[in-house]
Parts: sequence; structure tokens; C-alpha cells
Amino acid sequence: MATIQISYDLNAPGRDYTKLIARIKELAPNWCRPLESYWLIKINSTPAEVRNDLQRYVDQSTKLLVLDVTGDSAAWSGMETDVAEWIKANL
Repeated sequence: MATIQISYDLNAPGRDYTKLIARIKELAPNWCRPLESYWLIKINSTPAEVRNDLQRYVDQSTKLLVLDVTGDSAAWSGMETDVAEWIKANL
């Protein structure tokens, strides 16, 4: 199972991204949202498969970045304890 990073820039003002957020949570019940538009999920899919799925929930002005970060080293500051623990356990 891979740890996938999802990041996006929501460039269209006034857009409702509740469907995108709901879809990310639906794709992977094991998820962490350390920053507003940055997610980490555990899933048996490739970054391209996740990207293709999520593109249905954003418009053409949205930038979407999906990376496999399984096993990468990480450093952070200012994260809530539950977020830091999720990253340690799942990266």
C-alpha cells in the first residue's frame, strides 16, 4: 500500500470544493490533512490513477499534484500531535 500526497491550488474564486474533499476521504479512509490543501492518504492506487479520479472534481484552473511519497524522509514543524503521529506511522 502506498502513501500518496495530494496537493492542489484552487484558482477559481468562490468554488465549492466539498465534493473534492469528500472524494479524497472516500478514496482512502486512512488519510491525514496536515495543511489546508495538502493531503496524505494510504491507498492501493498509483498517483496517475488518483489524479485521474480527482480531476472530475476540479475545474481547469485548479492545479493538482499527486506524488507517491512512500518511505520518503520527512521533517515538519507546527503540526498537531495527531498529524505528526499519522505521518510517522504511515510514511
